[in-house]
Formats: sequence, structure tokens, C-alpha cells
Amino acid sequence: TDSGAVWMATQDGTGIISLNQGAYLLFTTADGLLSNWGSVVTGPGDAVAVVHADGVSRLVDGAWESAVLDLPDVKGAQAVIDSNGVLWIPTVSGVVRLEGTEATTLIAPDSDQP
Repeated sequence: TDSGAVWMATQDGTGIISLNQGAYLLFTTADGLLSNWGSVVTGPGDAVAVVHADGVSRLVDGAWESAVLDLPDVKGAQAVIDSNGVLWIPTVSGVVRLEGTEATTLIAPDSDQP
């Protein structure tokens, strides 16, 4: 992030770690994450999100805001946050666009999804 923080998910499901200037913080469901498992996505400024199998957690003004979403076969490690703060999450059948709390699913033209 712009502040120099490095974000990562633990492989054992312990939670999400932020490392900044030699100090680390561990975030878990007790802090507002939907799950201790997920893929961390960073974007412009200090934008941070965690894509879970069943939704998304975003760090907003120092607090986690989480939303349960229908993410069919999510590809969280490939998600991106654009310059407007919109989170784009690829799935097997298309892309989920999350702006604030509003999610829109864009279906791939060759998808069998309705």
C-alpha cells in the first residue's frame, strides 16, 4: 500500500497479516473478517480487501466491513481494486464488480449461467 504496509494471508487459516515498519498486526473474524481464510488484494492508496469463498471483507477507515456474496468458484487471488476503489473479482462464470456495498455480476458471453 502507499503507507508501506505489506498484506498477506496465512496458509493455515490463522488470519490476515499486515506488516508495516517492522511491526505486524493479525486480523481475524474477531476483528470483522468473514473468515480467517482468503486472498488479500491491495489497490491504490491504502485500499485493502480480502476475498473469501463466501464474500468480501474491506478495510474502511481502520475497520473491517464484510459482505456475504454469491461468488461461484471465486478466483480471489486474481482480484483487483481499480483506481476508483471498485473491486473486481473473477469467477468461473464471469466477474463480480463490487462498488461500496453494491455487487454486480457480469456473466461471460459463453457462460451457461442464466
